[in-house]
Amino acid sequence: MRLPGNPSRHLTYCLNIHPGESLEDVRAAIATHAAAVKRRVAPQVPFGVGLRLGAVAAAELGDPSALAALRRLLDDHDLYAFTINGFPFGRFHKTRVKAQVYLPDWRDAGRLDYTVQLAHILASLLPEDVTGSISTVPLGYKPLASDPVLLPVMTANLARCAVELDRIRLKHGRTIVLALEPEPDCLLERTDEVIHYFNTTLLRDGAGIVAEMAGCGTSRAEALLRTHIGICLDACHAAVEFEEPAAMLRALHAEGIRIPKIQVSAALETDAGPAAEAALRPFVDMVYLHQTRMVFPNGSRLEFPDLDDAVFARLKTATGGLARVHFHVPLFYTGSTVLRSTSRMTAELLRYLHTTQIAADLEVETYTFSVLPPDVAGADVDSCIVGELNWTLNAMDANRRS
Repeated sequence: MRLPGNPSRHLTYCLNIHPGESLEDVRAAIATHAAAVKRRVAPQVPFGVGLRLGAVAAAELGDPSALAALRRLLDDHDLYAFTINGFPFGRFHKTRVKAQVYLPDWRDAGRLDYTVQLAHILASLLPEDVTGSISTVPLGYKPLASDPVLLPVMTANLARCAVELDRIRLKHGRTIVLALEPEPDCLLERTDEVIHYFNTTLLRDGAGIVAEMAGCGTSRAEALLRTHIGICLDACHAAVEFEEPAAMLRALHAEGIRIPKIQVSAALETDAGPAAEAALRPFVDMVYLHQTRMVFPNGSRLEFPDLDDAVFARLKTATGGLARVHFHVPLFYTGSTVLRSTSRMTAELLRYLHTTQIAADLEVETYTFSVLPPDVAGADVDSCIVGELNWTLNAMDANRRS
């Protein structure tokens, strides 16, 4: 929905919280969950949805009649689509996902074809006056794609995607931005890596590819890349990296890097020690990666690829350490005597956004509902989503009143 006081920004939640890979699964999530959430959060105004379309559903929407039926379904429930989560290509629930979520990455033509397919779908669904976005893998996962020869291939595929997005803009009058989503242990995980990649690789090498494909000069090619390639800032991911999400937003904006979408999310945080191990054990699961970072008063830092026994062994002996875990917890989670969330940093991000003209849409994205410990998950999934959206609206309202 359009945010009160700033109708150029939209607020939604991501449908990746609901299990399902087929188009029928997506339709059921819209009719059952998104419609119910809309009635409770925005009964009088149209409500935007953040679609999650994996490769199976996207392929099914290649049928024009299926796409038209999806558009009618949205209209029937006073819903509209303005963003798609194009990060997970394959199954995202009820199976071991872990590092497979990053594949295919941007070295693979399959990732490019899938993303362009999503863009054509979104162009058909977007309201006339709304800019669309598609969040995606931040190039690749470092343990799977650390070979430097892969970076030019990835950059070339991103450049090709930008050209296709511009063709969609010219043909359909819809602007869509591909938003790379920095994440721990990926080729783009911290602000400095993002800025370095954009300034030294994408806007240099990528611009050359765009210029050749589009038959334009390098300045026009760079402008095209800046229009169609940006960043999806996930507040949870930034916090796990011990970056302030608001500072990340500020730095990216200063570099002229577009931020079409902010994922309003929070990570787990705890002080190192034996009590932390007992409190974090229930969050171990076999579905998702939960990258963990620890920092210490002397400035040293430890990085772990998942929440596992290596983390727990270090927590027992760490002195004065602070740990953060890539485990999305509800924004309203109040924590315990040992565990906290980083939602205070998310609120600060929203406060900073309120002072800017950055045209970033907001998407609540606690996709971990199915693996949350029962005492954290609490109510049914719809109530959880409503609670997070209301938390975000309250935070934005507090900004307007301050």
